[in-house]
Amino acid sequence: MPRQIVLDARAQIEKATGITGDAVLICASHSHSSGPVGMVMPGEYDTASDLVKKLAYEESSCADPGYLLRLTHEIVAGVVAANQNKVPVQLGCGFGQEDKVSFNRRLRMKNGQSWSHPGAGNPDILEYAGPIDPQVGVIGAWDLQGQLVGVVVNFACHATTNPGGISANWIQYLEKTIQG
Repeated sequence: MPRQIVLDARAQIEKATGITGDAVLICASHSHSSGPVGMVMPGEYDTASDLVKKLAYEESSCADPGYLLRLTHEIVAGVVAANQNKVPVQLGCGFGQEDKVSFNRRLRMKNGQSWSHPGAGNPDILEYAGPIDPQVGVIGAWDLQGQLVGVVVNFACHATTNPGGISANWIQYLEKTIQG
């Protein structure tokens, strides 16, 4: 999440709701099929050499300025809507273990390097470069009638599940599981 989006969203949230910016947590999941928020920001390399500009703007992942504005708007709109519809809640937190849906995509090779996805059956693979973190942390919020109104889930995973089109990737499946 580009820092400027966080700062802009916090300032707009504070203006719209009175919630101070330092009380706003903005969290992002990693997705391979959502809008382009960056690596290279628009205008970031305008004063660089022609080679650097070509590498940055033509050979790298670049943010879409229109999408960045929409992203900021949607973050603010979500917080404003939540603030307008807030109710007393009860919170619960805990953690569990999930060691079957992820794997370490980095593997140690015979040449001493670690590679990401070196190819199934590659004869130069020695072993995985390290373990996964199977812990899943969860914070849940229920209204006073016992209806789940929100969840924060923390799971260390480089998600590559893609249901097609623009999507939240594995977050979509996580949401469906929670709703179920």
